[in-house]
Amino acid sequence: MKLRDTSLSNIETIVFDMGNVLIDLDIPATLRAFADLQIGDLREEDIHPQQRGFWLAYELGQIDDRGFLEAIRAEYDASGATDGEIWAAWNAMLPAIDPRRYALIEELSTRYRLFVLSNTNPQHIEHIKKLVAEIIGGKGFEAYFERCFYSHELLLRKPDPAIYRRVERESGIDPETTLFIDDNACNLLPAKALHWKTHHLTAGETIVDLFE
Repeated sequence: MKLRDTSLSNIETIVFDMGNVLIDLDIPATLRAFADLQIGDLREEDIHPQQRGFWLAYELGQIDDRGFLEAIRAEYDASGATDGEIWAAWNAMLPAIDPRRYALIEELSTRYRLFVLSNTNPQHIEHIKKLVAEIIGGKGFEAYFERCFYSHELLLRKPDPAIYRRVERESGIDPETTLFIDDNACNLLPAKALHWKTHHLTAGETIVDLFE
């Protein structure tokens, strides 16, 4: 299994974004779920991809799970919602995974070094691990990759150039032979500036389409 694009024949490393790349995102599902809990007046852009306030702080590891729950209850007067209800609403944006993508990644691991670079948070990571275990079984989500770089652990997020340099430094990748796949075009610009190859994954396209 190799990249269809022959101009990328020298690629040795592939870095994947997570949302809308390894797993689809359904942000409106989370907005609807929060509305059901009387947590309204939210816009999609408040929580993805250009978060604000405590949503951003959670993704940057500046507050933990408890701090996130407290912030939601304080901001939206959601005192009647249980922790479980809030987490279920937060995770509603992550639908069932596509097993084909993980079968592909399994095959790619014999040819390429594979990494994840994601703006994310602890609850979403745990939910994705659970989905992979339930739907695919076998090895866990992170075992598909050499390493996963998460914004809340690095205290950095894309498109801050520092997070790409951190990946370079800690993984030892060669920028000239690295491909970064992301669905957000602005996240590709700093990678390009560091001489990574990039691919903007657009609506209707999946990573499965990029290989043959």
